[in-house]
Amino acid sequence: MKNLIISLIAMSFLIACGGESGGGSNDNNNDGENSNNGSRNGETARAPLNFNAIDSKYNPHIHEETFSTSNLSKIDLNVLGIKNEVLIERDDSLSGQGRLLLYRVWFKTSNYGYLDLKQNFETLRVRNYTGSNPYSCSKRITNGKIKSLNGGCNLFAKLILPKGEKIEVYSNNSLVSNRYFAMTNDDLRSSVEDARTNEDKIDVIEAYLKSHRDVGSTPSLECDDLEQILSDFRSFDDAKFSALKMLHRYVQDRENLEENVINEVFSFRDDRERALRIISVR
Repeated sequence: MKNLIISLIAMSFLIACGGESGGGSNDNNNDGENSNNGSRNGETARAPLNFNAIDSKYNPHIHEETFSTSNLSKIDLNVLGIKNEVLIERDDSLSGQGRLLLYRVWFKTSNYGYLDLKQNFETLRVRNYTGSNPYSCSKRITNGKIKSLNGGCNLFAKLILPKGEKIEVYSNNSLVSNRYFAMTNDDLRSSVEDARTNEDKIDVIEAYLKSHRDVGSTPSLECDDLEQILSDFRSFDDAKFSALKMLHRYVQDRENLEENVINEVFSFRDDRERALRIISVR
């Protein structure tokens, strides 16, 4: 058992990811980054290693992109090899412009794919596309130091944003910055629909309610919202009743709850009776 535990711990340090090569600057610039966790207006993150201390044989370098923050409220990152490894800084000297820095290393080969930054309304989407040439990254990091490396790896990202601008940052659909805006009802409905299991749907509802608590607002739903959300749950599952219990108090047109929600969503009499007790109609 002891050997098994040691093996599992060792395996946790081995990370592999795939993708392709593409454009990007390969400036050999370490820009003073370190592995200490920073505190930036409540936003904290830790770099996975001390970038300045990386052995030169691993070719540490930084790829940088600049972008406009005009009318921007959300940045959606999807970068190969990066999940929550995103550092965020707010800079007083910036106005109307942000910077994205990708901290990279390579050994023997270096294929990173290419980045596409595209603003759609209030959202900047950053996508790391691949093609026919494989992007491969195999690395082992122990105690903040690279012990082995093969291929080209995105280690972590840094976003430098204007301090006074409210911009949320997501990486692979996870919020990695401060929250400034509550989840919209449209996002709630679509996310519940996309969630694969009832447990995942409950997680979406909890995230929706938490987003409103975080910004000090109160959710406001209509019967149509609640009916669609509950209809996305599998039948004969207590999770549907849990969702009703979590959301019904925020419905504004409550006089229509029984007719437009309960009678539509719950097919059996006993289920309707249970649902009506939850909303305190009976």
